[in-house]
Amino acid sequence: MASVEVVAHRTRDVESWVLAVKTGGAEYLFGRFGEGTQRVLADQGLVRLGRVRQVFVTGSGQSWTELGGVAGLLIGGTGLLTVYGSRRLQWAMATLRGVEFRQQVRFDVRYASTAIGNESMTVTPVELADATTDATDAVDDAATEQVVEGILQDMGSTTTQTRQLPVPPFGQNNTTMCYVIQPHAKPGRFNVAEAERLGVPKGPGFGQLRKGFAVTTPAGIVVRPEMVIEPGQDQDRIVVVDLATPGFVRAALDYWGSSSTSTSSVSTVMHILGPDIDPFSAEYARFMRLFPSTCRHLLAHPAYVPDAVAATRAAQVRTRLAAVWPSRFPVAPTTTTANPIPAGQDLVIEPAMARPDQPDVDGICGKVQAALSQQQDNEHPTTTTSSSSSVECVCVGTGSGGPSVFRNAVGTVVRISDACAVVLDCGEATYGGLRAMFSDAGVAALLAEIALVFVSHMHPDHHLGLVTLVDAWTRAAQTHRTLYVVGPRRIQTWLDDWAQVYDSFRDRVRFIDAECCCTTASGLTIKTVPAIHCDSSYSVVLLRSNSTAAVAYSGDTRPNVAFAAAARNATLLIHEATLDDTRVADAVAKQHSTVTEALLVARHALARNVVLTHISPRYSLEFMIGLDATAQDASVTVALDGMIIRCNR
Repeated sequence: MASVEVVAHRTRDVESWVLAVKTGGAEYLFGRFGEGTQRVLADQGLVRLGRVRQVFVTGSGQSWTELGGVAGLLIGGTGLLTVYGSRRLQWAMATLRGVEFRQQVRFDVRYASTAIGNESMTVTPVELADATTDATDAVDDAATEQVVEGILQDMGSTTTQTRQLPVPPFGQNNTTMCYVIQPHAKPGRFNVAEAERLGVPKGPGFGQLRKGFAVTTPAGIVVRPEMVIEPGQDQDRIVVVDLATPGFVRAALDYWGSSSTSTSSVSTVMHILGPDIDPFSAEYARFMRLFPSTCRHLLAHPAYVPDAVAATRAAQVRTRLAAVWPSRFPVAPTTTTANPIPAGQDLVIEPAMARPDQPDVDGICGKVQAALSQQQDNEHPTTTTSSSSSVECVCVGTGSGGPSVFRNAVGTVVRISDACAVVLDCGEATYGGLRAMFSDAGVAALLAEIALVFVSHMHPDHHLGLVTLVDAWTRAAQTHRTLYVVGPRRIQTWLDDWAQVYDSFRDRVRFIDAECCCTTASGLTIKTVPAIHCDSSYSVVLLRSNSTAAVAYSGDTRPNVAFAAAARNATLLIHEATLDDTRVADAVAKQHSTVTEALLVARHALARNVVLTHISPRYSLEFMIGLDATAQDASVTVALDGMIIRCNR
């Protein structure tokens, strides 16, 4: 029997609508997959990622906003995961060809052009065209698809590729992917008594019949499955529609309202709708009534779900920490209510919301709170020479290797002055992490201050959030502002690819190659130092106009004397501390630093304030906070997600 469950819905921090269909021990995901989807699924425990067989992406697939989470699932998943969607999905995943993979990853991204069968169900894609627009400006999709598929086939190895990606097939960006799901018939009851009467031996003989094979008994009687198994029971169908604009509603009415399309035996419809669609208009009610009166309608509409935070366990921890130290742990205003479903509906309609387990985190929070209180009591304020010498470090994500329940992929924003902020690495869902911390106005104000983004290297946990962040910046910052992006050359390729989708990238984003970089931008002198990690990996030092080091950031690296020398007397040094001191061998093998090694670099650099980040998910929060609280130097902080650290020279 197939079960249907909403496992992710759109919130402040994640732009996702995900429906899980579970049957026969396997799980299948349908919907939009924004950045951070993988973390939310792990956090809420509603899906076992190891059981997910196939992913079906709905919608137009023309922006990273609704596709960024697919990359996380592909890179962080186990085994071969097949993802279906539009041609544009294939192109979007091909833009990852410059990623440096730590291990072999198998990519299987396909255009859902025909019915897809598997061991549990048959999925029929329905590609609708917006009835109000013209689709005649399509590019040569066949030629583009051939090149894109070639790139995808070569991806996933530890060797990067630099093949040129063709123009995206967005000529038909007025189409949307929907799906009709037909679970296989439920097997009929096995008549054990009849099988025994016919002389079928128990054990392998019964198993063969259940698999659909005939069995010959010792007496020579051929027993066929239909002789001992009752007819199977058909299961109801499930429909997932993704309609971003009113023009798609008319297309859906035309398709499901036609005499050739059956709407009978549909038990569930998930409606993923854009904000401009009124789900209770006469037109949309007419569409809903095409389905049986007993059909369950899941309404995935931003007005009818709460403006909450999806990573619930991390949010609970942050909320409790905010009660102890509100200046260090800001929490964005959210609501647990939304527009109610209007009364008097003769349809079964409910908001499409994930209902996660609510774990008891009071124990861990109590330990963390006690440690933070001790640290606060023992903290020694530094002498401030001038307001211009202070910096503020916003630890958005502090994990390593990828997102985990309590730590997101690495991403840090540093305010160097009232009008100048920089982003140091930009892992998946960095923008969502900011939205979990600050109000909409606060996020917009912080984005408007950002002048520079530094990407240390091409491991995916350090840059998958870049496109979303840059797109948000172009909408928040004044039009005359330029955003400088410093990083490996392959970051420029990625930005150039997506500039074909986001026009604002062309005029407002300027790339600076991190190799041998010593340049000035937005009043800061930028000096990069080769890091001891993978190819084309860098550390960076940002100097003020008076040549004093404001911020030094290690990226991923082994302890590096050259970096320590460049960072000398830095107001703030942010250093990776992936592992504890018992794992030196692992740190050497994976080219990371231990906690003590990071502190030795900071001591050599004579840094005034030190933040340790990029922490392995193997360590509990109380372990790292305990290390922080017992540090002899009060200027050393082990970063937590959502923490703000204010430093003075």
